Amino acid sequence: MNQLWIDFELSPLHEYDRPNPWPFGFRKRVSLAQRARRWGLPVPVGPDPTGVGHLSVRPNYAELAATDLRDLPAHVIGLIHRDTAVLERKRARLGGFDAVAFPLDILRYVEEIAGTGD
Repeated sequence: MNQLWIDFELSPLHEYDRPNPWPFGFRKRVSLAQRARRWGLPVPVGPDPTGVGHLSVRPNYAELAATDLRDLPAHVIGLIHRDTAVLERKRARLGGFDAVAFPLDILRYVEEIAGTGD
């Protein structure tokens, strides 16, 4: 896997269409031009990304709305960290991607940011 796209669902509207978030998916190639046209965005220049994993994270929206704004970033990162567990179960398909180290890297990065006061 060369890239990991994390889709954090910001709106509960999809809960009615899809009761569950998208399952983890792996694509050999992703057409950026097709996606850009669908959303009315400028078509990117360059080759399409290859080896793309797609992780969909859907929060509990009532819990999210009740979270204090100061605690929201940590809450969101916690949800993403929780859902990266699927990567370890799928590691045979991920090539050289270290599915065990990735969640730990997320935590280290968040601690680093928190330590800077940003």
